[in-house]
Amino acid sequence: MRAPGTSLDGRPLGEGMHDLGGARIRVDRRGFWLLVDEGVAGVHVNGRPVRRTAMLRAGDSVHVAGAAVLLAGPAVPPLPPGRDGDAEPDGRRIVLRAIGGRHHGRGFPLDHAREIGSGRDADIRLDPPVPARLARVAREQGRVVLRGIDGASSVVNGTEARDAELRPGDQVLFGGRDRFVLEVPSAAPASDDEVRATGGVVQASPEHPPRRLPWLLLAALLIAAVLSAVLLL
Repeated sequence: MRAPGTSLDGRPLGEGMHDLGGARIRVDRRGFWLLVDEGVAGVHVNGRPVRRTAMLRAGDSVHVAGAAVLLAGPAVPPLPPGRDGDAEPDGRRIVLRAIGGRHHGRGFPLDHAREIGSGRDADIRLDPPVPARLARVAREQGRVVLRGIDGASSVVNGTEARDAELRPGDQVLFGGRDRFVLEVPSAAPASDDEVRATGGVVQASPEHPPRRLPWLLLAALLIAAVLSAVLLL
């Protein structure tokens, strides 16, 4: 946790409560939680107001009581050289989604290499003072990698880095305002061909057969009882 110029700078967060003055960070086996004290206003996470509770992750910026606190992750290890910008065939299933800044809420599929910067030719165009060519995110040999252009650096999970391998859920801050998270779905949706082959209905897998409703059994028993009564009469 970093709050430059304060006693919080560089403090590791162990399990328990950590007071921020008007808010607290609770660390438990589930992760990091921001708890805002009752009646306290002006608490923000990544520029968005928080009234009571928010889940935190590495790279989040918390503003409370006039101080800015950055939740920093471990140092980013050096990235070995690889193919620069060669997209993998399944790159379309991986999305770089904006969670703050100019493109908030928008997702950019990594079906090809994405160049980030303020230049006209940038795939993800940001506002100055971001350099015209800041960074490049692409699939390389089954990995998603971030590479700075001309020595430029970005912030990955709260730690400054020029080059880094990105994993699902990692948070990248470009230029101090534009924040993105890497989304990797666990399974791809059914293709158009698969849907057409099943008549427009996605079939349940054999491991999870559809449930039989109890009322069907009750209806069968009632019919059997009626037939028995008719035979007796």
